[in-house]
Amino acid sequence: MSSINLSHLCLGCMNYLDNPKVPCPKCGYTKDTQNAVHQLAAGSSLTTGESEYVVGRVIGEGGFGITYLAWDVRSQGKVAIKEFYPADIAGRERNSHTIRPSTSNDVESYKYGLNRFMEEADKLRTFNHDPRIVSVKESFKANGTAYIVMEYIDGVTLRKKLDAGNRFGIEDTIKILAPTAGALVEMHNTVIHDENGKETVLIHRDISPDNIIFTTSGTTKLLDFGAARAASFQGTKNLTTTVKLGYAPPEQFIGSGIAGAQGPWTDVYALAATMYQMLTGVMPPPALDRQLTDTLKSPSTYGVKMTEYQETALMKGLSLNWQERYQSVDEFYNAMQNIRPPFDNTWKSTLAIVMPCLGMLFNILIFLSIAYYVVQEEDEDLVSEMLSMIFTDAGFWLNWVVSLCALAYVWDMIRLVWKQEPPKWLTNLERRTQVIFVHTISLICLMLVRTTEESDLAMAMIIWCVYGVLTIGGMLLGRQILNRVWR
Repeated sequence: MSSINLSHLCLGCMNYLDNPKVPCPKCGYTKDTQNAVHQLAAGSSLTTGESEYVVGRVIGEGGFGITYLAWDVRSQGKVAIKEFYPADIAGRERNSHTIRPSTSNDVESYKYGLNRFMEEADKLRTFNHDPRIVSVKESFKANGTAYIVMEYIDGVTLRKKLDAGNRFGIEDTIKILAPTAGALVEMHNTVIHDENGKETVLIHRDISPDNIIFTTSGTTKLLDFGAARAASFQGTKNLTTTVKLGYAPPEQFIGSGIAGAQGPWTDVYALAATMYQMLTGVMPPPALDRQLTDTLKSPSTYGVKMTEYQETALMKGLSLNWQERYQSVDEFYNAMQNIRPPFDNTWKSTLAIVMPCLGMLFNILIFLSIAYYVVQEEDEDLVSEMLSMIFTDAGFWLNWVVSLCALAYVWDMIRLVWKQEPPKWLTNLERRTQVIFVHTISLICLMLVRTTEESDLAMAMIIWCVYGVLTIGGMLLGRQILNRVWR
């Protein structure tokens, strides 16, 4: 391939211009267009060894670096070059490309960050074989800083699609994020050594719609590893950690000084947050705001169509406590792919429903036995007393209202055996709490039913204690069983 005349190179899109004096017909870039004063000037040259790159427009900037579109003179192709530029502690000299720490107090932090930047480039180069991750061509130091040369992906980021008002269904969301999830699993399964020589894994720490790009072939790739760190990385006192609000979990704000605070589960939160926005069109509230008042709504409130199990899995991935989250991306993504949970504990699930049902049955048998006794005795006074107790006594009335829940438990049994889905009544904390509350009030009222003999009162207490253990205790025990069956 013949070398392109650099004077005819559009610095906005790196395409050849027949007439460099007019705006680029493809991107509208002109020679008068300039990058910001703290950025490398468009048209600047970066040289290292046998490589030479012509810097073009800025395509991204974060707290730690600036990414440029560039032209590889040797290979005659587009590349992306990321420059280490920690804006909080460094600046570019006027009329120069050189970057220096802002004050003498920032020198050590700047050197530490620069070395980490180069180390991460070396680690990321080990993933060049993975087509789901942007590949690294080389890294080098120049201008008092460092640069990472990466493949340039010509496409549209997920962020732009979401900003355009696009929302995705659950099936499309799972399909689109499959390469990203797979890439993260690959990263987390790769053992590396941190600065202390300890074996650990590499975590991305910056998963968001900004860093997922659709290629021209329709697949997606994971971009920007500027925030990638070993799981045990503690950073320095002055080197600011850049996080994306809405996608970063609490432990990224707190830092990883707490043992084990950051790990693969950190990327699980960010991936779940990205998935949440794709489904709902709404970015999750920042994690620190959620810790004060959690206003995160379930996707179903936005009309998202997904199974109850998938919604539960997504909300678990967004848990503020890292220990309550899925501990690996693989575990989380597999849960999201399942329309229903694995069904390998049928007998335990059945027991979880049978326990409260026994309480209901016990209550019904008591009523039937009393009714049978009334019919056999044909005692009109007794009949009147029974009817009065059934329809006027608050406790007995509440008890029979709640007994209608037996129908819900029967339906749960049908869903469990026939549809192989988790029981809704026992897995719904709010419903279960309401039922237990009404049952408790019912039992208290029944204990207060007037009796003429002490033996009647003792028998009543025994009967209702047995009933309470079977119903209320059964529901509590059933929930514990289900927690182990459907995690």
